[in-house]
Amino acid sequence: MSILHHPKVLILDEPTVGVDPQSRNHIFSFIKNICKEWGTTVIYTSHYMEEIEELCKNVFIIDLGKEIAYGCKNEIKAAVFSNNKVMIDAENVSGEIIMKLNKVDGVIKVSDKDGIITLVINLDFKLANVLALLEKQNINIKKISYEEVKLEDVFLSLTGKTLRD
Repeated sequence: MSILHHPKVLILDEPTVGVDPQSRNHIFSFIKNICKEWGTTVIYTSHYMEEIEELCKNVFIIDLGKEIAYGCKNEIKAAVFSNNKVMIDAENVSGEIIMKLNKVDGVIKVSDKDGIITLVINLDFKLANVLALLEKQNINIKKISYEEVKLEDVFLSLTGKTLRD
């Protein structure tokens, strides 16, 4: 009934709690559709950060009844964690190469565990610089992946990571 008149604002309070995956996907599609086609503003509340990540542009985080963050989700992420990660699965990685990677522009920190090089990076990072260095050192790359900061990490950082009563 609440959507028959194509509302300008629609408030949905945890609409996917207790629904099956197919219904959840249908709800997501519906929300995206009404925002795009009707121009409806959806106020969406959820404890599931992956839903907020997928559906929302702006985020309002409340903890213990108080606002702790508001704004574009990417701005909130950058304010809490300004660094993302690049993981490179490679062969023949030496300590010398790790030291050289630490000096590449945009690389904040480098670690190597079991042939997986993890680069903590900032906005100045250019993958081409790392690839050129590894190629020069004859390093065989098997896989490269990128890990962006997740909204859930931001939420836990802002609200605390301990279980509450």
